[in-house]
Amino acid sequence: MNGDVVAATSEAKPIYDMDAYELAEKLRQMGDDAAAAEIEAGQEQEGLEGFFDKRPRRPYLFRTHQIGYMPLREAGSEAPLPIRAIGVVDPDPGLLHQRIDIHLDRLHVQEYPGSLLSHIGGHSEHHIMVSFTASNQLPAGANPEPVAFAQTYVAYDGDEAGVIGYPIFVGLNVGETGAAFQIKTVNVKNSEDEAMLKVLDADEFKSGLNLLTTAQPALVPLTKLAVGTTRLLAGRSKNVTVQEFYLGLDTKLAAAGGPLVTGNFIVAQVPSPTEIDWSIYHYDPRIGTVVLKEDGKRGLPYNYLIFRVTRHGSGV
Repeated sequence: MNGDVVAATSEAKPIYDMDAYELAEKLRQMGDDAAAAEIEAGQEQEGLEGFFDKRPRRPYLFRTHQIGYMPLREAGSEAPLPIRAIGVVDPDPGLLHQRIDIHLDRLHVQEYPGSLLSHIGGHSEHHIMVSFTASNQLPAGANPEPVAFAQTYVAYDGDEAGVIGYPIFVGLNVGETGAAFQIKTVNVKNSEDEAMLKVLDADEFKSGLNLLTTAQPALVPLTKLAVGTTRLLAGRSKNVTVQEFYLGLDTKLAAAGGPLVTGNFIVAQVPSPTEIDWSIYHYDPRIGTVVLKEDGKRGLPYNYLIFRVTRHGSGV
């Protein structure tokens, strides 16, 4: 894939931004006739706004994201990790002008549209492409270089993908203003796209993007490949973007911003910005998931992912 493909491919509309007619058509393309009929019936009876207000919305139709934070686990500890809203977490100014590593630790699928295969035991199988884009700040006044990473994972509704600690960016250089990311998940329904997905299995992607302190010519084609593949797949008729959000991490004490700090960030797709009270949840490292404190069993009923920020070379 070359730069012309990247430039020519239009940005695909996320599924939560589609109107009722677009949504029904997309769901039928993905083989989910039942959900499409439900959307069409509601539109005919009440209009889209009233229909969504009166029925439980599917998790993949939520536009809002809430972000929680949990610290890194202390050596030898099996204690649950507390989760806090990022607005009350203090940043670490010592990370400015440093290198950080980004890992994808969890990808939870509560419900995604359609299914690549038929329903198995009531659960749909999904091939999900996760893409990260960021800006790698180079030293000595050089212009920042855009970097992008994309990889695919398989998951069933109500379950987690088989991913733990997958490297995304290794040695990302943090500038004066902190670090910013765009993260997107694309549900890939087109079986014909499996060959294209194999491109992302190349060794250059399997180990994450290793970023040096100087510009790397190889990053330009790799970034174009990742961005172009994401755009192309998201725009195919049977595929659709499910989650898309931007996150800026800096050292300002901004309650509405994101702190630049080591630890794990939980990004959940929710119906409103006040949906989750993070204080009633914690992360249980013994079972490797987010659960309610009161029973230690029920988890977050939303689509979410967890990514980790650590200082490069130190493990913390």
